[in-house]
Amino acid sequence: MATKANQRIGNQEPTVSSFQPYDSTMGDRAIKIYNTRKRAALDWQRNVMNPLLAVGKVCPAWMGMILALPRLD
Repeated sequence: MATKANQRIGNQEPTVSSFQPYDSTMGDRAIKIYNTRKRAALDWQRNVMNPLLAVGKVCPAWMGMILALPRLD
């Protein structure tokens, strides 16, 4: 079992990512709150939070929570 000192993390950038363009995000604030809880966010967590908690002018809802599901009929 690897300890924190010699733990391998690997590449933190996704091979493919697809997010809608956005105007503002609450991701930085969420990471700041997370880091105050005696934890440290990893790079991949920081990369994902901004698009997931993004808000756009066209769609004022959370942009990252919009899912497109195919019809099943």
